[in-house]
Amino acid sequence: MSAIRVDSAKPYFATSSLVIGYALCSSLLAVINKFAITKFNYPGLYLTSALGVWGLGKLGFLHHDPFTWQTAKKFLPAALVFYLAIFTNTNLLRHANVDKFIVF
Repeated sequence: MSAIRVDSAKPYFATSSLVIGYALCSSLLAVINKFAITKFNYPGLYLTSALGVWGLGKLGFLHHDPFTWQTAKKFLPAALVFYLAIFTNTNLLRHANVDKFIVF
């Protein structure tokens, strides 16, 4: 009779590697954002993603749903909260160092 060996360390390795990877990406993104804010202090660049999607759609590189006010009204609260989060994080990075940003 042969015994089947179950490797119980595998789920812990997967979880810990995901946590470490997330922490590494998050901290590197904070450092990159701090560098970008100090070198390119243009808060109006938040619209570049919307303009990029529009432009790529016009050029035929991607397909997106057409803009309608009915859909925009449904997503407006989430978009405002997301914009406020980006705005506050950007201002925090502008006036504090990355260590304080990560702790906050």
